[in-house]
Amino acid sequence: MKKHQLLICALAGFAGHPLSAQFHAQPGASFFMQSGAWVSIDGLSLQPSAAHTLTDVTITRSGTAIPSSEPGGQSISRVYNFSSVVSFTGAVGIAYLEPELNGLTEGTLQIANRPVVAQPFVRATNSTVDQAGNYIRALYANTVNLGQVTALAPEGALPVALIHFDVTAEGGSAHLSWSTAYEQNSSHFEIQHSPDASNWNLLGKVQSKRNNNFLRQYGFTH
Repeated sequence: MKKHQLLICALAGFAGHPLSAQFHAQPGASFFMQSGAWVSIDGLSLQPSAAHTLTDVTITRSGTAIPSSEPGGQSISRVYNFSSVVSFTGAVGIAYLEPELNGLTEGTLQIANRPVVAQPFVRATNSTVDQAGNYIRALYANTVNLGQVTALAPEGALPVALIHFDVTAEGGSAHLSWSTAYEQNSSHFEIQHSPDASNWNLLGKVQSKRNNNFLRQYGFTH
């Protein structure tokens, strides 16, 4: 009977900020995952919908986020790299730390995957986030090729999430108030006025808080 050999190398603990950690199924050996059973590899959780075997693959965790010029397009600072593409069907989850959010809004995160670095990430729109437990998961009903797995903001996410805007009369003036729940690399808000909704004049600017993941309130009086 063939022996199944498994080498798991934990280069650093989950509680800190490791540069990398590693799972390795040796060449010629295999690691069996039973259908419906959860397997956790240094914060990466896999639950195959059918029995699955990992063979000759290394899974490395990096603490360096994937950069992007798109607002909110960078990843969290927890990225899993597969040495060879793994075809997988089932649930994929990531346990992360608060400092690893990298300025992204936790409640909007989506599991993202790509088979090779040269290709764009594909977000799992059915992702669910447990903010209290710092955990995100997604279900892949169809086979997906895992090459690099992380979490991203939704595609096309704006750098500012506006949750409230109001205008009230104060004597002969108008008071504007608004609030945001999220800002990333924002500079300022411009206040403009138009008598005909066609020609606009700049009245002033309000400096933003640049980066935040909690409620911020602003005001301006015209």
